[in-house]
Amino acid sequence: MRYRVERWEGQRCLIMNSRAELLEYLKHTPPETITDIRKIYKNGITDSVMETYFPYGGYRNKGERPAGHLVSVPPNPK
Repeated sequence: MRYRVERWEGQRCLIMNSRAELLEYLKHTPPETITDIRKIYKNGITDSVMETYFPYGGYRNKGERPAGHLVSVPPNPK
């Protein structure tokens, strides 16, 4: 399976030829540079898989930048 990594404006998209290659790239890339990750099917159709790879880097929405640290949210009281 092939993947296309879309990055911030002015940067070219990258094509990864395997999931292993994609995971290796995500380990070494600053997450704020990634705007979307798309799976490329054999027929040319693409599908966003950003939610699947969010733990490895990147942000859920285009344009969302890091705030510096993660903030934990307490559970809802009963």
